[in-house]
Amino acid sequence: METTASSQFSPSKASSQSSQSASDYSSDSSSMSTPIKPRAANLSDHRTDSMKAALKLDLAGHTLQEIGVLDFVTTVWGLDKDIAEKIRTAKFTVPEESANVYETVLSSGHYNERQLHKPFLEINDDLLKQTCALLKVLPEKFDNIFWDGKGVAALRNLYTERKPDLLNAHRVVVSVVWELVNAAVEFKKGGSQKQRTPLETIQEDTDLHTPVSSKSKNKVKKSRKSAQYKPGGSHQASVSLQSDVLSSVASTSTIYSATTASSSKRSADEALGRDVPTGRTVKRAKVAGITLDQLQLATYALECLGASSRHYTTGIFIDKYSVSLWCYNRTAIFRTEVFKWNKNVQFLALVLFALAQCDMKHAGFGPNVHQFTPPQSDDPVSASAIVPLQRPLEDTSNLCFRFPVAKDVPDWIFWIQKVLYTYRGIVGRGTFVATVRAAIVGETMRKGLFAFKQSWQYQVRAHEASIIAKLRERLPKYWRKHLPEVIFHTKFTAEHLGLPHTVLKQQIAELLAGDAQERDLHVLVSTLCHNLWQARNVEEFKRVFLDCLECHYHAYHTGRILHRDISENNLMIFRGEESEDALGILNDFDMATERLPDEEEAQVSAAHHRTGTLPFMALELVDNRETEPVHLYRHDLESFFYILIWAATHYEFESQTKRKTPATMRDWLDPHTAAIVKRDITAGLHLDVVIAPIVLAPFKELWEKWVVPLHLLFFRAGQERLKCRVEKIPFDNTTINGKLTFENFMAAIGETPRGLDPNLEADISK
Repeated sequence: METTASSQFSPSKASSQSSQSASDYSSDSSSMSTPIKPRAANLSDHRTDSMKAALKLDLAGHTLQEIGVLDFVTTVWGLDKDIAEKIRTAKFTVPEESANVYETVLSSGHYNERQLHKPFLEINDDLLKQTCALLKVLPEKFDNIFWDGKGVAALRNLYTERKPDLLNAHRVVVSVVWELVNAAVEFKKGGSQKQRTPLETIQEDTDLHTPVSSKSKNKVKKSRKSAQYKPGGSHQASVSLQSDVLSSVASTSTIYSATTASSSKRSADEALGRDVPTGRTVKRAKVAGITLDQLQLATYALECLGASSRHYTTGIFIDKYSVSLWCYNRTAIFRTEVFKWNKNVQFLALVLFALAQCDMKHAGFGPNVHQFTPPQSDDPVSASAIVPLQRPLEDTSNLCFRFPVAKDVPDWIFWIQKVLYTYRGIVGRGTFVATVRAAIVGETMRKGLFAFKQSWQYQVRAHEASIIAKLRERLPKYWRKHLPEVIFHTKFTAEHLGLPHTVLKQQIAELLAGDAQERDLHVLVSTLCHNLWQARNVEEFKRVFLDCLECHYHAYHTGRILHRDISENNLMIFRGEESEDALGILNDFDMATERLPDEEEAQVSAAHHRTGTLPFMALELVDNRETEPVHLYRHDLESFFYILIWAATHYEFESQTKRKTPATMRDWLDPHTAAIVKRDITAGLHLDVVIAPIVLAPFKELWEKWVVPLHLLFFRAGQERLKCRVEKIPFDNTTINGKLTFENFMAAIGETPRGLDPNLEADISK
């Protein structure tokens, strides 16, 4: 069965030209590390191997301590603690035939992991029925199923085609899509294996630490053929082992046992004097790295997170009999201790029932998404038309966002029209952007479309809306028109949302590890603008570019705000209802920082957080030889320069689209080569020899009048900086001895700054 992603919560091909979702890089991929390295979010190659490599880097330092299975199913999947304890202490059996098939596959030497699917699902179905009988509930009440693609069926979206092993998803009428998935299941890939005997199974599954003498090993080796295995029963080894411990294990272990306090048979753990697993979290050492097979599970988590605005997602990893549960969110990932389902079958029953009863919130779906019945014509929006979702919907055409009403804030709803962008990573900002219709409950729908943006920002960061509000206070009326017009904003902490890791943080010491930092959910809704490449012609492009360039200067010089993420996606075009004249809008202040009143330059170190969008980042910020760069105003000026080069080689105004990045410019998109190509641009002939020949015809004049003079400006500044550093001459690094300033930039392109004179408001063409 083949499936395709839903058009509502996944960026469609139709929207790919109006958003960066289908581009060669991500506008949400501000590099947050030193040195610059590939991130899943800015990866242009979406093949599985490439994505695994990027995810391995992304998740390094963001993997938390292991937790207990009980803590996972109660905190993450929302299972009642009393019910969880009742399941944990119950006795279960497994269907003998299915268990035999599972064991036979594992013992076959060469096998494909999909051969395990059928017996595993049969065991799951039987265990779930037993658990429901134990709790006196009907299995039919549960809406989710395990989908088995059998290694052939693929789930597709705009970027990728994935073939997951199993998916736990809500029951569907047509086909499974990522939007409906509760949890993905990944089996470790099979391969060449030595034939295992029952005794080897016991030794492996109980993780014996007791040393065995070479004499004992020889006896074990010689006697393996006489060991008999009965699924559901005990191993009867007909040999006398010199090790009392091994003898005890061989005679008492049950391969499919429910290890309970009342069990008449002791487990191997008990025989060895170790604690019986309780499923509760205990303090332990930091976990090891993530394997390639586990990274495969992470790629499915990425698809689930990217298919909607959900807060987290979960997965199950199975290595033969070993099972671990995983939770992925924008701050970090965490997993459970491993349990052996053949030794502790009650834990598998616990997992299956917890997943079956899990509601949307505990499956990680955002609780602020509702089903919406649009009003007829000009009727007001009724509160009864907004219904919380009980399960993900296959038909997502009528969904809206509605947030808890704060004091003195109207009860807004935002009806989703088209998803423009979803973040292609796990840990990170997780930005979700959509066009929406807006209304206050009890009033009619507002005219036109708005831009809805949701992102996970570090707690230390100010909300973008507060940055914009400060600029509106500090800038004269004329330049306020070139800032986003915000109609709604809110923020939620991870604790307020009840994300699992915030609850578990109270139970586990030093939960956050490495680079993991807590994030808050920021929401902002503003007037909808058009992308820079949707200008009608080069002249309109130039006016919009100048609007943004000058607004950026005044935002910094007068408003004391440094943007720090100048990219083609953050220079926007606004066309009002009353006038078709285009206004340049300086957008997206997520990464902005404030300059104190007594500071001449914002002193923001980029040693640990190099912000920007890779193709447009300044050379010093992508050059790994710069160990402690400070993000300066002149770095944003350099980004404006790169935008001009990019536009001249990509924008086709007749169709209002972007062409595919030429082969000679692919190095701009690679973290390993971006610094090299920018050194060649600012210090050599690369611009003339490599880039100039591919400039699009409408940009030829702009290239000669703007790009060539700016190239000379940055070349001379680079030479000045190099000379001072080589000769160890003190110099002004903020402007490179006055060479890189707003005034010099404007002079190079032959434009006169408009200044702050509010009288200019009457004539925007000046």
